[in-house]
Amino acid sequence: METSLFDYNLPESAIAQTPVSPRDSSRLLVDGELLQHKFVRDLPSLVNPGDFLVLNNTRVMRARLNLFKKTGGSVEVLVLNEIAGGLWEALIRPSRKVPPETVLYDSLDQPVIKVKGDGESRTRIVAPINSSMPEIMTNCGDIPLPPYIEKKLEDSERYQTVFAEHETSVAAPTAGLHLTQAVLDGINQAGAAIGFVELSVGLGTFRPIDTNDVTEHEMHEEYYRIDSGVWKACAKANRVIAI
Repeated sequence: METSLFDYNLPESAIAQTPVSPRDSSRLLVDGELLQHKFVRDLPSLVNPGDFLVLNNTRVMRARLNLFKKTGGSVEVLVLNEIAGGLWEALIRPSRKVPPETVLYDSLDQPVIKVKGDGESRTRIVAPINSSMPEIMTNCGDIPLPPYIEKKLEDSERYQTVFAEHETSVAAPTAGLHLTQAVLDGINQAGAAIGFVELSVGLGTFRPIDTNDVTEHEMHEEYYRIDSGVWKACAKANRVIAI
């Protein structure tokens, strides 16, 4: 199957630059005997007793670091995930101008990370200096919004789900962004149950498909964790609704 079959034109006017408020006023297309145009706030009316909704409770890391070389040149680092020995996988731009053993500094000229070498899928391996990578991201990092969002997000929590817990992703699990506590309460009141999995959204969401044949594209691995209770609830549910 050729990737060109998926080409389409998306006008800029169709790309929202600010999140709708409230969250659950986002539109929801319901596919059944007839197509229905509803809103996410209507979701509780669409579930039944015995249904089990599965949500991804990963949280987006402040993974975008704007750093500098000793020469003053700016370097953007997108931290992806931790690998063995305290090292981390990352995307670096401009990568070709940052050779191994390069130390990158913050705006106060303090060393932050060292580039150790090349990783898989055109990533780089980096090591934190003087503090842990989570601490570096907390102190120096920004939420990595998608490249098609050009307007700065005033409230970074709008790029987190209301049930986000485990800070392991570099992008939001976007289907869950539209849910509010009121919607979750309504789902429970309708007799359906809710469970959580942790799926860390990683490099695969940023990497374009650069092969002519879809089947030749190599997907990046992502970490996930499913509690045994959630697995058992899925097995006995009338319907499993994955969000």
